[in-house]
Amino acid sequence: MSLLFVALAAAVLMPDTTIIQERIDRFDPASGAFLGSQTTWFGPDGRRLREEVTDSAGVKELVFLVLHDADGREAGAVYFEGNSKEPTREVYSYSLNGREKTAVYFYEPGVGSDRTVYELDGEGREVAKRYYRANGSQYGEEDVLWDGRGNQLGWDFRYTEREGGASFRYQYQAFDDADRWTRRSMFRDGSPLRLEARSLVMLDEEDGLVTPMPFLPGLVSTEGSETSPSFSADGQVMVFARYGDDWYRKNPFIAFRETGGWRVEALEGMGQVYNLTLSPDGKAIFFATNTEAGERALFRIELSGGEWSEPENLSEVHGVVGTYPSLTEAGDLFIFDAGGEAGAGIFLARKDGEGFRASEPVFVPEGGTTFDAFAEGLSGMLLVSRCVDDICESNGPNGIWELHLDDGVVMSAGKIQGLPYAWGVQPVEALGIMVFTDGEDILSVPLAVADRGRPSIHSSGESVGSPGEDANGYDFLMGSWEGVLEYLDYGDNETLVSLTTRLSCHRSDDGQALVLEFSYEEPNGRIVSDIERLFETEEGLNLGGLWQIVERSENPSAGVYRLELMQEGEDNGREASIRNVVEVEDETLTITKYVRYAGSAAEFQRNQYRLRRTGG
Repeated sequence: MSLLFVALAAAVLMPDTTIIQERIDRFDPASGAFLGSQTTWFGPDGRRLREEVTDSAGVKELVFLVLHDADGREAGAVYFEGNSKEPTREVYSYSLNGREKTAVYFYEPGVGSDRTVYELDGEGREVAKRYYRANGSQYGEEDVLWDGRGNQLGWDFRYTEREGGASFRYQYQAFDDADRWTRRSMFRDGSPLRLEARSLVMLDEEDGLVTPMPFLPGLVSTEGSETSPSFSADGQVMVFARYGDDWYRKNPFIAFRETGGWRVEALEGMGQVYNLTLSPDGKAIFFATNTEAGERALFRIELSGGEWSEPENLSEVHGVVGTYPSLTEAGDLFIFDAGGEAGAGIFLARKDGEGFRASEPVFVPEGGTTFDAFAEGLSGMLLVSRCVDDICESNGPNGIWELHLDDGVVMSAGKIQGLPYAWGVQPVEALGIMVFTDGEDILSVPLAVADRGRPSIHSSGESVGSPGEDANGYDFLMGSWEGVLEYLDYGDNETLVSLTTRLSCHRSDDGQALVLEFSYEEPNGRIVSDIERLFETEEGLNLGGLWQIVERSENPSAGVYRLELMQEGEDNGREASIRNVVEVEDETLTITKYVRYAGSAAEFQRNQYRLRRTGG
């Protein structure tokens, strides 16, 4: 086994028994690219149960399963490396005083091979190791170092039969409120090896917030305050802003990815900016200026012959006013407008030759602030930041939201779970990370981690059509509703889960759709929000996806309505026929989802909303 794997296999039991999962995300210190993760699962009693190491694409490099004896001690382990289906087994034994542990490795069934002897301190931590071959000869030894807070400082490995070895050290940069480390750097023989960010899931919560890693600490993320990150589509160029005491006046920078790292330069000739963005091809920069009095202007500079042009005032020339600009690959411009007649939110200025048309509202929800959009085009994913209160803490609806667009029209929306409240969000495929800012640092998380928290708001990822007829035929849904959502747990398809649910349904600004805003209170008290648009198209009914109307009946005088919808799609990763039945009677709304898996004749009830009207 490698020296790094030996350190992984010798992990110490977590002292806080409420921790049930620990994930350590690894990043390249020179490029900021995501390298992979190590995830450890613990039982409620603190015992280590399982470890996995995955590469940057999420492919498993190691699966490590831990066995325990009657006393709760680790008795052995079985692990699989790479694509191998052949397990390697470890068997552990202990000295009478419990201060020495021996691991024997079985690379072939029943045939003991190499062994490692661990010296343990009074808290069960490994403080020294000796490595032996199958013939009993020793080939190496190791000292393991700890600090007074219980954090591993590193280890020194030495060969016993020849010169040589390696020294590994950790430097810790951040800790949480419980004094548990969240970020650290790893060095081998004094040279930076990787950056690590640690995220914990506790027993009393379904999942926790991921710990982001500062992007290129000391180079981009410094002792100053950085914001407004934006990358070219190929991930080779980025811009950002750095500021001191004045939030409205920031200094712009540009960084180029080169062999061995990044080169950062100040952007001259632009003056100070409020925020900025880089075009997908890296050849144009859009930046906004702003003052405390709200005097805003939007500018563009372009790269030609290795030089940046003089700033063009887009607000004066094309009438585009706003901040937090973001350019699509086709040249359309999303902006945040806080002074438009439609309210504060996300607006779109479509490309028109070398200029832009008048901006139009895209997503302007009531209450709070929605700003700083990112989209590759007018159809597909649109990422925004939302804050609905004065504090903007990372809870409830506050955070990063994913919207689904069809030619600039929002079809559905939902919050990405697990990410902190932040803005300036952008996926950077070339580095395997999602980047954003908290106003102090440029931060990143693995794309694979962000993807796990994405809302399930798409049917197939294809266009679901544009509004045709208006939504008057569905006015029976309008108003405020409260009740419960009951569903079969997706983990075992047996456990019934019940969530307190609220629904607010109102007409969209253009009058052609109904906007359904859901909020759910999860068992851990966390509030999850979701937004969907309902409207008819030539292809069917859009409601978080495209549905075919099977049956529709109503008796308005009795207040009774029934709608039955069908869709071919997926449920829990399996192809399925899905049926949704919507019923209103006596101020009660029931929405029931039925599922029939492909190849099965049986249909089962996946979930059901039972809501009562609380307001018109």
